[in-house]
Amino acid sequence: MGEQPIGKLLMKFSLPAVIAMIVNATYNIVDTVFVGRLGYEAIAALTVVWPIQLLSMALSVGIGVGANSLISRLLGAGARREANRAAGQAILLGISSGAVLMLVILIWTDPILRLLGASTEILPLSRAYIRIIIWGGVLVFLPMILNNLVRAQGNPTLPMAIMVISAFSNIALDPILIFGLGPFPAMGVRGAAIATVIARGIVVVTYFIYFIGARLGYRLTFSDFIPAPRIWTRIYAVGAPTVAIQIAPSITFSVANNIAAGFSPVCLPARHRHHSRYFAVDRLQLRCRKIEACQGNHPQSRNYCYLIDNRFHSTISVICTYPCCCVQPRPGIRRDCSQGITH
Repeated sequence: MGEQPIGKLLMKFSLPAVIAMIVNATYNIVDTVFVGRLGYEAIAALTVVWPIQLLSMALSVGIGVGANSLISRLLGAGARREANRAAGQAILLGISSGAVLMLVILIWTDPILRLLGASTEILPLSRAYIRIIIWGGVLVFLPMILNNLVRAQGNPTLPMAIMVISAFSNIALDPILIFGLGPFPAMGVRGAAIATVIARGIVVVTYFIYFIGARLGYRLTFSDFIPAPRIWTRIYAVGAPTVAIQIAPSITFSVANNIAAGFSPVCLPARHRHHSRYFAVDRLQLRCRKIEACQGNHPQSRNYCYLIDNRFHSTISVICTYPCCCVQPRPGIRRDCSQGITH
C-alpha cells in the first residue's frame, strides 16, 4: 500500500466498486420494470417508501465509510487490535441502527407513509412493501458496512463479487415471487420486498462465514462488541458528512412526493412513475462516478498513517482531479434526462 503507484492503487479499489455499482444500478432498473408490470399503483407505492430506504442506506453508508477510514488509519499505524475493535463497533452500530429504524417504522407505519406523500389508494401497497423490508432492516443495514470493512483490509474484489451475486439473486427472485412462477404464489409488491430481503441476507451470511473463518484478516472477540462510545465518535466524525449528503435526496424525494400528492389520484401514480424512471437512470450515472472517486480513501488513509506525505498528497491530487473531468459532461446528461421527464 505504501509502495505501489497511486494510479494503480486507485484503479485497484475503484474498478471493482464501479462494476458492482453498475450491476446494482441495473438491478434497480430491472426491479422497476418487474414491479411496473403490476400497474401504476405498484410503482407509486415503491416510490413513496423510497425515502425510507434512502435513509437506511445513508446511515449504513455513513457507518461504513467512517469505519473504513478509521480501520485503514489504525492498520496504517500498526494498531491491528484497535482495528478489530473498530470493526466490531461498526457491526454493532449497524445492527442497533437497523433495529431502531425497524421499531420506529413498525410503530408509526401509516403516519410516516402519509407524511411521505402516500395517498389513500396506494397506502396499503406501500405498507405491505415497507413492513417486509423493515423486518429485514438489519439485513439491509449490514451489507454496506461489511463491504467497507473488507475494503479497509485491502480487498476490494470480494465485496464486488458478493454484491454482484446479491444483485443477480434479486433479479432472479423478482419474477418468481412477484408473478408466482412454479410452486410460488403471486405476491405482487410483497414478492419484490421478500426478494430484496433474501438477496441482502445472502450478502450478510456470506460475509459472516468469512468473518468466522478469519479469512478477512479480522479476529473479532466478544469484547469487540461491547459498546464503546469513544470509537462511535471516531466513526461518525468521518461518516456524519456522508450521512448528511446521502439524506439530502431522501428529503428532496419526500418533498416531490408531497407536491405530487396535491394532484388528482389519477395523476399521482403517473407522476411517481416518472420519478422512478428518473432516479433509476440517475443512480446508474451518479453512483459509478461517486464510488470511483471515493474509493481513494483507503490508500489515502494508509499513506497518511504511514506518514508518507508525498504519496498522501499525490492521492489527494488524483482524487480532486477526477471530478473536474466529469463536470463538463454533466449538464448535457442532466438536460437530456429533464427533457425526457417533461414529455
